[in-house]
Amino acid sequence: MAQAGLTSPANARKEPVRHRKIDPLMAPPETAGEDIGMRRRRLRYRAWHRGTREMDLMLGPFVDARLDGLEGPELGRFERLLSEEDTDLLKWLMGQEAPPAGADIELLDQLVAFRAAFSPAR
Repeated sequence: MAQAGLTSPANARKEPVRHRKIDPLMAPPETAGEDIGMRRRRLRYRAWHRGTREMDLMLGPFVDARLDGLEGPELGRFERLLSEEDTDLLKWLMGQEAPPAGADIELLDQLVAFRAAFSPAR
């Protein structure tokens, strides 16, 4: 039995749920509060665990050789590169397809040069 003045949840008036829009200019960066060491470890893991062995072998050694020398802006560039799909990234690095206009051509060139310098001679 309900007390006077109280409504049961079934009888309560439903208010529409209002979702707050997130302003991308006001959103905290993904790495907010993360120290540089943790960020590097996360990127190393992402480079070595891509989902395809080919990409692991292309990105992993590059990261092992260069990651400790990268700082904030360079880490951001590498994070953006890691957000690309494996199939697209592999085509760009193998020279099978030209990267799109917004791609980081300089970083892709560094990866290609690194792979060429450390690939076994055929």
